[in-house]
Amino acid sequence: MKMEKMIQKKAYELGYEKCGIIPVNMLDGYREKIEERIRKVPESEQFFV
Repeated sequence: MKMEKMIQKKAYELGYEKCGIIPVNMLDGYREKIEERIRKVPESEQFFV
């Protein structure tokens, strides 16, 4: 099973109604939001680098 499908399947198991995966370059402002998240929750950095 491809990683994308595994993530989607787990998201549905956890109760999410929708889950999709797109290339990061399609997310305007993504970097700024991630940097903000890391500042607020420093222990989350390991998931974004």
